[in-house]
Amino acid sequence: MDVNARNKQVKEILSKHYGKGNVSVKGGRGTAYGWCEVYITIQRPKACICEPEGFYCQVCKDAVNGISSEAESLLSGVEFYHYGDNSPELLIQVSIK
Repeated sequence: MDVNARNKQVKEILSKHYGKGNVSVKGGRGTAYGWCEVYITIQRPKACICEPEGFYCQVCKDAVNGISSEAESLLSGVEFYHYGDNSPELLIQVSIK
């Protein structure tokens, strides 16, 4: 599968789960060709107690880590490039609105 088709597949899978406007997928360029960068935006958890300085509270950290793990599981059937240590060339970043 070529990189563009793979990125479309990733976007389709994650958009079904997290909503179309909440997922962005970009492919690496140049020496990063083959990398897949995924950006997911989620709603702030109801139990959030974040400080105004911008640091996530433990509730938000747990939500971000949970979404990252869940997204990796959803993408387990997608073929990614593997280099060096055999881990997939996949970056998942989750942010909170």
